Amino acid sequence: ATLASGCVLASFPLDAATEAAAALTSQGHPAGLIGRVGEGSGVLVDGAELAWPERDEVARRLGD
Repeated sequence: ATLASGCVLASFPLDAATEAAAALTSQGHPAGLIGRVGEGSGVLVDGAELAWPERDEVARRLGD
């Protein structure tokens, strides 16, 4: 639930995702496919909805 420093989350059309990840990797930026966007809401992990944190972890660590 914390932010990952230096990471970028990008979305590409399904037919271009593999090529986009390969292009980023070839330029020295490790990249990979981590999921798919679909209808509905929320985030699913192994078919179960991932719960939203009650509080932002960065704010919690910094003491608000």
